[in-house]
Amino acid sequence: MKSAITLVILGLVGAAAVSAQQAQAGVRPVASVLQLHAVMINPSSDAVFGAAGDPPATDAAWLQASGQALVLAESGNLLMLGRRARDNAAWMRLSRAMVDAAAAAAAAAEQRTRMPWLPPATPLRHRARRAIGPTATVAGGWASLSRC
Repeated sequence: MKSAITLVILGLVGAAAVSAQQAQAGVRPVASVLQLHAVMINPSSDAVFGAAGDPPATDAAWLQASGQALVLAESGNLLMLGRRARDNAAWMRLSRAMVDAAAAAAAAAEQRTRMPWLPPATPLRHRARRAIGPTATVAGGWASLSRC
């Protein structure tokens, strides 16, 4: 009886794994992680941090801030697809955290609410973050992106 239950559980786990692989079968990542940073992540994070430090004054600016936060959130999803997903631990955890934080920023922008949980984008902090660039290693996780 225990053997039969074990076989059924193993079969279900195997079927779930095959189903997950088939769901991603149509996805074909084209850009590298560095390209995603250059084209999507860095510009959208600059806009989100800018909106946190200096809240938009017009409806159009709030819409722009919300859109950039959505781009940042979806970029986090792209980091978890295909060959970009480096592991199922730190890389995925930090990518999900990026999605969650950016989604919260988008929601705040849609409500025309200041994003108080983001640190202000002071010129010094902004320059330091840009100087580090995509090759930085973040404590607790990201492998050097220069290898991507």
